[in-house]
Amino acid sequence: MTTWLNQLEYQPLISIILPTYNSNLDHLSDAVNSVKNQSYPNWQLCIADDNSNDKKLKKWLHSLVSDERINVRYRESNGHISEASNTAIDMAKGEFIAFLDHDDELHVHALAAVVGELNKCPEI
Repeated sequence: MTTWLNQLEYQPLISIILPTYNSNLDHLSDAVNSVKNQSYPNWQLCIADDNSNDKKLKKWLHSLVSDERINVRYRESNGHISEASNTAIDMAKGEFIAFLDHDDELHVHALAAVVGELNKCPEI
């Protein structure tokens, strides 16, 4: 897979938008790990915490920024999923964005499949 990915001419940055609010830490961890384990490495994870009051969750989110591809912003007021998503979108630097819910998981080759199709049809 790595050889195939390295040969792709077009390798855009994909920003993944992930709003969260007092999320179940086990599910959120699985969602984040599904991004970190992508075979396609050119991604950015934009997490917007919608003013959660769970201190354990906030501490865990803070630990994620050791990976420079992960950005976390803490909202000062609860704006629900729309405003939290917009906050995450404001952090996005990619040519494309993808949305991920706090309890979803991406297949390990999800982004690679998308980029493969973009290389087949670059006018998309």
